[in-house]
Amino acid sequence: MELVRRLYIAAGIIWGVILGIAAGLYVAAGVAGIFWLYIFGDNTWPEWAWGAAYTFGIITGVLTFGFCIYFSWSYCKRLPLIEANQNKETGKAASLLALAFMVVIGYLAFDNYQTGKHAALSRNLVEAEKRRMEDASPHRKVGEDDVDFYCRVTRKQSKLELIYKGDRIKIVPELLLANGQVLFAAAGKYDLIKELAEEILIREEIIAGNKILISNFAILPEDVRCGEKLFFIRSNASIIQNPIKELERVNCSIPSAKVVFPMAVRIQ
Repeated sequence: MELVRRLYIAAGIIWGVILGIAAGLYVAAGVAGIFWLYIFGDNTWPEWAWGAAYTFGIITGVLTFGFCIYFSWSYCKRLPLIEANQNKETGKAASLLALAFMVVIGYLAFDNYQTGKHAALSRNLVEAEKRRMEDASPHRKVGEDDVDFYCRVTRKQSKLELIYKGDRIKIVPELLLANGQVLFAAAGKYDLIKELAEEILIREEIIAGNKILISNFAILPEDVRCGEKLFFIRSNASIIQNPIKELERVNCSIPSAKVVFPMAVRIQ
């Protein structure tokens, strides 16, 4: 019978700790919730409010722990009076202990899972932010070619809409000057953009009476594009020595449409 008593006392202690912590946290959270809903809201809380929540939680936890110990001790005192079967009582006490250990192990496993999940979520958020910063960066990534760079840094930019040879096209009003050549993009039918590339002119006055002129453009292959209909046009001749390198904007003209519009210059 002494073994049964010890098992019940041990079960009472362990369950007292488990239920005491759970009850204390629940009550503390409840008191804090009442303060938040009915008294302080989102304003700054005084120190005594937090102290009151913690105090109620601690008192509840201690009382719960004490009740578990008292219940276990009281039951042990009654064992000889109820002529309990020792094997049956031993099994009940052992079951209570086993259940308590299962609860503790389950909690620790769940806490470990949550910790790992939060760590993975934090890593994913950091990586996503890193990718976002890289995508938003105006600088070229390692190994990024001219087309991919242009597509990444200008894709969301508003486009200039024109009627060209009776059809609607859109031009991204920004040039990329890289590797001695000019690159820009236009949206529309591929064959129409191809015709546009053959006549488009870029010119700008550098010093009074002195102008640069860039012509001789060609459309890149149809499979080199950004999205479904944004095709790329590149200058055929190298202009690396041209003064366009010193400009922020140039004028682009389409003679057949009698249209002239400014284009920003991005240098890489």
